[in-house]
Amino acid sequence: MATGSIAVAAALTLGLLLLLQVVPPTARYLIPLGGMVIGNSMNTASLTLTRLRDDLKEQRLKVEAALALGATSRQAVSPILKASLRSAMIPLIDSTKTAGIVFLPGAMAGMIIGGADPLEAVRLQMVVLYMLLGSVSIAAIAVGLLSYRSFFTRGHQLDPASLSR
Repeated sequence: MATGSIAVAAALTLGLLLLLQVVPPTARYLIPLGGMVIGNSMNTASLTLTRLRDDLKEQRLKVEAALALGATSRQAVSPILKASLRSAMIPLIDSTKTAGIVFLPGAMAGMIIGGADPLEAVRLQMVVLYMLLGSVSIAAIAVGLLSYRSFFTRGHQLDPASLSR
């Protein structure tokens, strides 16, 4: 699930950058951007899955009460899934908020030191930050929606064995 979600996020994000001709279709651009997309998506997918499992363990009684009252597994896990998605994205959102104000990200600093036009460096860094936000959002949503089912049985019952993995 995680691998598929990360692959979809990378393909959509890099495909959009190529389709809109933001970056040229050469290995010089695609390899480093692909590495950033995949690396950040892996971290976010891991955080999403860990938080989802931990919150399901912690709120097991609430989930079981919702299920007992007739909720589907999707309805019972929805608030927990939203919280895990929000928590998983906090690190990247925080670094995006402070980029250029508190710290100078690597691509931008490297370009400026290398003699590039500062406005061009800032423009590239903004593309990278928004590309990462898009890819981690896609990866987190996909892995969350695909994985929550693994914590439930076919009869929409919480599976205690899945919480101990």
